[in-house]
Amino acid sequence: MNAQKLINQLEVIREMTIKSIPSITDEMADEMPAGYRNTVRWHLGHIAAFTDLFLSNFAGLTPYLSEAHISMFKSGSKPADWGQTQPPTLEELATLLKGQMEHIKSQFGTKNLEEKANKPLSLFGTEMDSIGEILNFSFYHEGQHLGHIKCRTSASPLKQA
Repeated sequence: MNAQKLINQLEVIREMTIKSIPSITDEMADEMPAGYRNTVRWHLGHIAAFTDLFLSNFAGLTPYLSEAHISMFKSGSKPADWGQTQPPTLEELATLLKGQMEHIKSQFGTKNLEEKANKPLSLFGTEMDSIGEILNFSFYHEGQHLGHIKCRTSASPLKQA
């Protein structure tokens, strides 16, 4: 697959994520049902944090996000750890996700997707070692978290009819 087709997929997947935000209220974004450790707001912030860390570590892209954002939303983090730190608003998250997409597009314009990644990603006995494979896996990750967001918001008792 050529670079432009992969970038087109990024745009579609990221737009799906961004377009989910206007239907989310602040109350829904911060709702923490019993048995869950993260909120919808965390999932949105985590999509950006994971993508930034993943693509900078494996594909060599220049990081886009602040260390503070990464710290709040990296894998293993949770809203209970935020203390008095105010998380980004939903509007700020939407803007950040859009900006990150543009950043990735500008960085990938000079990359050969068949080029070896900085290090391979090994999962379940399969090794992904090209930049294209790494980018493609990040799409799966975003879709997985978007699924959590959609399930949580559609099932929320705070959902407006």
